[in-house]
Amino acid sequence: MNEWYCCLLCEGSSDAALTNVLELLLTRLTSEPASVSARLDLKGSVREKLLALHTNDAELYDLIFVHRDADNAGIEARLKEIRDAVDSVQDATITPIVPVVPVTMTETWALASLFGDEDCRAWLQREEAVSEKTLEDYRDPKSLLRRLLSRDDPDGRLLPIGVFSVQRARIVAELDAADGSTLSRLTAWAALKKALEDAVSRARPWLS
Repeated sequence: MNEWYCCLLCEGSSDAALTNVLELLLTRLTSEPASVSARLDLKGSVREKLLALHTNDAELYDLIFVHRDADNAGIEARLKEIRDAVDSVQDATITPIVPVVPVTMTETWALASLFGDEDCRAWLQREEAVSEKTLEDYRDPKSLLRRLLSRDDPDGRLLPIGVFSVQRARIVAELDAADGSTLSRLTAWAALKKALEDAVSRARPWLS
């Protein structure tokens, strides 16, 4: 059984926690062990990160995950940005690229994961009228997640940034991506799974 050696090009250091769930997704899909490392040493635009990677050590990886929050641009614009970056880097097609584009931010996926908790779901529905159908349209999921995690403070104070960052990382590392979960039904999550399936078919067609 071959192990998958992959990397994640992060938009920010806080998104390195996504490596855990990407490993889980890849292992579920292929029944093979997977290791995804966060390349936090690569800076700049998506194109600049890919160029640096392919110039030096792209051959080390079976797949390359590229994270980019959709923000206000939308998922299609971000996917095009990644495709254009790949096309502009010579021989970039040697290693399959998997876009990781949460809508709107990685915190959207964190909130979706917390929908499995009855107390969290009730708070989100009561305080912000956020539902599974409207979650991907929420414009500031980072602020919403911070307020959700601060909800038990009797004085209404928000968690300190450092504490929030630790809790956010833990939630992202432990995303509930099981079939039937709220996260599994989100548009951007389905796009990630489809892109991963396509990349696996290119990298190891005998697994298809």
